Formats: sequence, structure tokens, C-alpha cells
Amino acid sequence: MVIRANFVNLKINPLAVVCYRLIGFLFFISGICFAQPSISIKQATAPIVLDAVLDEPDWQTAQVASHFMQYFPTDSVPARAQSEIRLTYDEHFIYVGAKLYNLGPRKYITPSLRRDFRGEANDGISIVFDTFKDRTNAFFFGVNPFGVQREGLIANGGGNGQDDFTLNWDNKWYSEAKIYEDYWIAEVAIPFKTIRFKEGLSSWNINFYRIDSEYAERTTWSPIPRYFDIVNLASLKELIWDKPLKNPARIFRLFHTVL
Repeated sequence: MVIRANFVNLKINPLAVVCYRLIGFLFFISGICFAQPSISIKQATAPIVLDAVLDEPDWQTAQVASHFMQYFPTDSVPARAQSEIRLTYDEHFIYVGAKLYNLGPRKYITPSLRRDFRGEANDGISIVFDTFKDRTNAFFFGVNPFGVQREGLIANGGGNGQDDFTLNWDNKWYSEAKIYEDYWIAEVAIPFKTIRFKEGLSSWNINFYRIDSEYAERTTWSPIPRYFDIVNLASLKELIWDKPLKNPARIFRLFHTVL
């Protein structure tokens, strides 16, 4: 049986359109208002071993960044595949532990195992640090389920989208990734001397975003409207240190003049 519908005389109620958009806007605002405004980071009490297991006591007591929101395909609903991020640090490194949940067992496919991968077909978790807390420049670190790394710089607040984002910056940092039955874990150690930051600040700005090819979903911890690029720095949340940081001697290799 073939059913043909005639839409010639179909009329759309303008009030319904306004209500639909208002509901979407309220969902987005509620995601901002009721989500965590910040995350705290405390110094580790014991060594952290990079093995993508997250079984050290400091991971168990660390505050969790959760309740990710969709950025794509829509920016007004919670993520289907949720994520949990924890942070800690010691004298030399800032550590990030990410647990990326799935809706069930799955296989991971990546177009390339090349460093500095790019594209929405690549599963991965990314961390954005605004270390001067000016929402102008930021450091970017990412890793995929196979342990492939990428790092870059964001300039001009990310206001020009991908034009303000470059992967032409390379530095030494460490990560391990491991795939489990219905989630994967990334554990990251970034040397303080790799990045620049303002001494004495008690907080930075931060965000995390995840690309998931299985569900065609891009999600962020701090919600970002679709009309902004995902690297936009306007919506960052606060990373609160347990004590102001001292700036170590830096080894900073800058291959792109975006900062």
C-alpha cells in the first residue's frame, strides 16, 4: 500500500514554532544552571601510575565532572553516552582520568592512528585548559581509545571556530588508554613545564568534550550552544585548585604564533 500525503495546504502555527524554540532554549539554560559550575582539584597523596585503570585512592576521592550535555546533533539534551572526568596533580604533573561510558559493548573504529588526528569520525576525549583565565587562549589535549594523542592551541577565544584552533604545536606529555566491555578509560599526565600559566592563580578555566562515532554524538561538560564552535572559550567552567600554583621552570616549544 502506498500512501501519498498532500502538504500543499499544510499550515504551520507560528506560535507553535516559537514555543518549540523556547522549550529548546529552556532545556539548554537548565543544563547550564543545574550542572556543576566548577570542579575542584586536590594534590595527590600517593604516586599515580598511568595504566588506564584509575584504581589509586586519589582517583576514588577526586571530585567528578559528569552530566555531559550534547553539542551535536542537538545542544539542549543530556548526552546519551555519559562521561566522568577526575583530576589530581603532584609537583610535576596535572593528571586527568576519564571514564567514557557506552550504551553497551561496541567496537571502535578509527580512520587513522596518526598523531594529531582530526575529524568527527574519530572517537576521543579532549581537555581544554585556559590557564590565564582570560577566555582568550587555551591549551588543548586529546586522546582516543587506542591511545593516540593530539595537542593544540586555541586563540582569540575560539570565536572564529576552527580558524582559531591549530594542531601545529607539539609537546611532551603522557597518556594511556584501555578499552573495557562497555566503556573506555583514558589516563593523562601533563607536565606543568609543558604549559604556561599565571603564578598564584587559585583557579583556571576548563572544559572537556567527547566525540563518539557510534552514536554520532559530540558532548561537552560545560554546555556550548550549536551556533558556537566546540572550541569556543566563552562557556568554560572553573577548575579550582586546593592551593595557588607556583610556576615551575618551563620548557615551552611554540611552533605557531597563535598565543
